[in-house]
Amino acid sequence: MPNSQENTMTLKLPADLDQLKQLAETEPKAQFTLAWFYLPEDVKQKMDFIDERYKEYWLAGIFDDFSIRDKNIVFPIAHEKHDLDKAFNWLKKAAESDFEAAYYPFAQLCFDASIFSQALEYSVKSKESDFAEGFCLLGNIYQTGSGVKQDHRLAYEYYKTAFRKGYKRSHAPYLSLIFINGFESDISWYPNKLDEIRDNSQELLIKLDCYAGKYLELLESNEWNEDFIDEQEYEKNRVYKSIKFNINWLVDTLNGVSQSAMVAKNNLLAKERELEETMAMFAHKFRSPLDAIIYNTEHEHQEKLYRQAAQTMRGLLDIFSLVATDADKLQDRLKQDCRGNGNLITAFSKVLDMVLLHLLSVSAKGLIRQHYLRYAKAQGLCDMETSSKQWYENCRELEQKLQQDWELSYAQLLGQSATLAQRLAWLESHFFKLELLGFERDDIRFDEYEVTESLLTIVLNEFLVNVFKYYASGEKESVVLEWISRDGHQVLACRNPSTRHDRTRIKGSGKGHVFLSALAGKIGSEFIKPNPADNFVVEFSLADELLISN
Repeated sequence: MPNSQENTMTLKLPADLDQLKQLAETEPKAQFTLAWFYLPEDVKQKMDFIDERYKEYWLAGIFDDFSIRDKNIVFPIAHEKHDLDKAFNWLKKAAESDFEAAYYPFAQLCFDASIFSQALEYSVKSKESDFAEGFCLLGNIYQTGSGVKQDHRLAYEYYKTAFRKGYKRSHAPYLSLIFINGFESDISWYPNKLDEIRDNSQELLIKLDCYAGKYLELLESNEWNEDFIDEQEYEKNRVYKSIKFNINWLVDTLNGVSQSAMVAKNNLLAKERELEETMAMFAHKFRSPLDAIIYNTEHEHQEKLYRQAAQTMRGLLDIFSLVATDADKLQDRLKQDCRGNGNLITAFSKVLDMVLLHLLSVSAKGLIRQHYLRYAKAQGLCDMETSSKQWYENCRELEQKLQQDWELSYAQLLGQSATLAQRLAWLESHFFKLELLGFERDDIRFDEYEVTESLLTIVLNEFLVNVFKYYASGEKESVVLEWISRDGHQVLACRNPSTRHDRTRIKGSGKGHVFLSALAGKIGSEFIKPNPADNFVVEFSLADELLISN
């Protein structure tokens, strides 16, 4: 580590603290540094930071390797300036300035203070920045229903990700959700994992007990030995309390549980949970054709629309029945359904109409509010500086008029039997440009409204609804829906320009991706969830043998 005194600012309170505050007027990193300085040590230990992006702040009190504007910062190891309120305020500034490292600790402080809306917003941002800490806090938020609808399945998914990233504070709640709620039917990995965790951690605890005593002696005597204190030992000392907490929980809580009874209970609960989720998704996917029927009844009375909606609902009934009862039969049916008048273009065309008739209905206007606002600004119907909150509070009549106009306009297109190109042009003028790539495939055919088209309807519906709900691009980037052949699979990929801020807004149950993952597992396929990036990409992959006849 460097040890030069040139350009070094060792905090000599209070003068240098004032200098750091001056930097913090414009520098998010300095704002976070001040928050870290004020944050009480017991709060830091409770939060249990493990991400590498926090390491330089822990080491700043020991080595000259932390800089802001080429000024090296060295914290005093011990001081009496801890102030949780000041830490909260500086973390808030840093988080609002999109300093990624501030998202989780600010969210945790908000959670502890029962400020649940901001706890959710910034824990989502921390998760989107791939911090294990953020995943774990989100798990806690959804497990306890703090400011959100309680959702143990979603909590389990977040805890599982944190667990796999090595975040030890997630171990106890992750395992408890597995055993209590039955979210994993195969837990054969558990006995070996428990033995491994226990053996490795007990050995580490012995070393840490010895190390901690020596470390405290060094601090009290103000002696220094760089050969003794290296980064690895420092890291071990930092997570000492967290490891010890989890070891005690694992050993005391789980040792007495009968493994055979646990597996039996887990299998039963997993099946019950799967059936519940299938029924929930079944009801969700019926909304689009049902809204089409309702609109047609109130306005157009087109026989064709009635027939299409009814046949779509029948197909969905068939496929959900197979998903819930006989996955092997579902695969066989897909393999056999390889000839007919249906193709990728016709399947997409039907889903686009159903999705738009659903989202343009009065009951769904809150899901696409950002599009009404953007359109109103572009047409000079409201001030360009109008915020989402101002639009919601002050422009409801204008939004209602746009909703009615758009719903009628698109229905008229359908009544005129508009081509797909004409409907996509309407879509671009009101929402965004949608590029359809690779859908002209002569080798993928199926009967209309049968099992293959019904499966594609479910996937396309989920993809498109989320596109409309979360699209956000100041540059008016195109949404790209692409059909790809890749390594013996047919892949449907969707790229949706959006921002992390827009994706933090909750506009649904969040179970759509969970169901697509389960559906893919039933038919030996794969659903690839999106990475935390603004070019939001999701993929659903099907084996060639399920779609292409030999």
